[in-house]
Amino acid sequence: MFKNKLLYVSPVIALLVVFIFLLTLFPTVQPQPKNLPIAIVNEDQGVEIPNQPKMNMGQTIVDNMKKTTKSEEEPAVKWVEVKNKEAVQKGLNNQEYYAALVIPKDFSTKQASLRTPQPSSSEVEIFINQGMNTAASTMAGQMLNVIVDNMNNTVRTQLLEGLKAKGAILTADQVSNVTYCKESDKCE
Repeated sequence: MFKNKLLYVSPVIALLVVFIFLLTLFPTVQPQPKNLPIAIVNEDQGVEIPNQPKMNMGQTIVDNMKKTTKSEEEPAVKWVEVKNKEAVQKGLNNQEYYAALVIPKDFSTKQASLRTPQPSSSEVEIFINQGMNTAASTMAGQMLNVIVDNMNNTVRTQLLEGLKAKGAILTADQVSNVTYCKESDKCE
């Protein structure tokens, strides 16, 4: 009699175990982020170029990022402009932002130097708030990395096309510096 009951109960137990394992998979489904607060700090002072209006690449980047998110109904990112790096650190500590992108004071100056014999790489800083939702923080970090990579590719292409149109010859140092660097990269 006991063997008969075990015969009927074992498939039910097996289904129950499978059901429990399926339930553990649901939290790993990647939801699409909506209005993920990411801070952006533009400390860029801009640069004066002879015979041209003042260039502020940092502000151009901020404007383009905001313009992109305004076109969507529910954007993945809600860009929050913050005054300075200290305010960003405070906001990250208070869990107001999932991540932050900081554009330094000399960003445009270094960007303009890429067309000179002594080029200097532009750098941006990325901060990820590991204290918040892990999946959302990871997505925010990946988004910022993609943004920086896209900035790299756009600027590199524009610089190389501009120099090619002028018939300029680049040194190895100039070519190696035609990129933005994230703090985690080692660009000198």
